[in-house]
Amino acid sequence: MNTYAILELIPHRPPMALLDAVVEYGPEHLTARMTVSKGKLFTDADGAFPAWAGIELMAQTIAAFGGLSSVALGEPAKIGFLLGTRRYDCQCARFPLDTVLTINARRLILNNDGLGVYECRIDSCVGAICANISVYQPDDPQRFVREAAT
Repeated sequence: MNTYAILELIPHRPPMALLDAVVEYGPEHLTARMTVSKGKLFTDADGAFPAWAGIELMAQTIAAFGGLSSVALGEPAKIGFLLGTRRYDCQCARFPLDTVLTINARRLILNNDGLGVYECRIDSCVGAICANISVYQPDDPQRFVREAAT
């Protein structure tokens, strides 16, 4: 397996870039890792990471999965859009400081027009979150935003 710096694979930049590393990937999935630490975006005064922000971890894991294709072609990571989620099921309210989170994204559907659905899961020693995430990666994101705003 090739190793990539997470910032090579996602268009996010600190402080919005939350993932620490890619752990594993294959043709239909990617597993990433994040260790909860003080100062990360969304953490509270105790350094805990709220479960509701897990959807962003899932979205960034999907972005990293898509970024692998771009990097393989010698291109930068592309911008995509989180459209929504179904069945966002949390087994905990927050992840305490120093908790290691393992985020999995498995592609269920990817249309030729850039619309995709992924089955995602975040696992830790204190609980799990599961969801199906819908995303869209247009060929021209700036044009998409301009047209959506009018």
